[in-house]
Amino acid sequence: MPGNDPLDNGSDLSMGVQRFFSRLTTPLYAVIDTARDRRALSLLEDADCDYQILHPPRLSLAMDRRGPHLILLRPDSFFFNRLIHAGWGNSWGIFLAGPSDIATVRRHLRRLLFVTLQDGQRFMFRFYDPRVLREFLPNSSERELRLFFGPLTAIYLESRDGREVACYSLERSRETEEHLSCEGLREYKVKLT
Repeated sequence: MPGNDPLDNGSDLSMGVQRFFSRLTTPLYAVIDTARDRRALSLLEDADCDYQILHPPRLSLAMDRRGPHLILLRPDSFFFNRLIHAGWGNSWGIFLAGPSDIATVRRHLRRLLFVTLQDGQRFMFRFYDPRVLREFLPNSSERELRLFFGPLTAIYLESRDGREVACYSLERSRETEEHLSCEGLREYKVKLT
């Protein structure tokens, strides 16, 4: 019953989010930032699914295991339901569709954690924050999009007000073993109510 779960954000949209994700046929992942809200880490510790931190081991220890975690989701799981109730609309993270091998997805996402600017300065790229990714994706070049998506087939974010799922994928015009050619970013929104 809504409101009885201490992690429930009170959103009537949770059922719409769950319905949307339950219709997907590809493996579903989330990248959740446990540094964003202390409830996210406690929720993750009780997870009934596979998850791994993205930070390198030394950084992870220094941050007391807080930071971005990659989670292989099962939309019918108790954890998924609690994650949607607590995190949707609170910018806890992003959702991804991709290959079924979590190691492949983790390896790809770890490459995205740090960026080097033209002047050589290195910064952490908080791509797992939906507020950051909503701005980054539509303003990226074709090359940046290819690098960012890698093996991922789709990215799903909460909209600014949380009432829609913002969906992103590449318009792939030609794909070979060595090269992916894309026509650009495909973006659409799905209303949840």
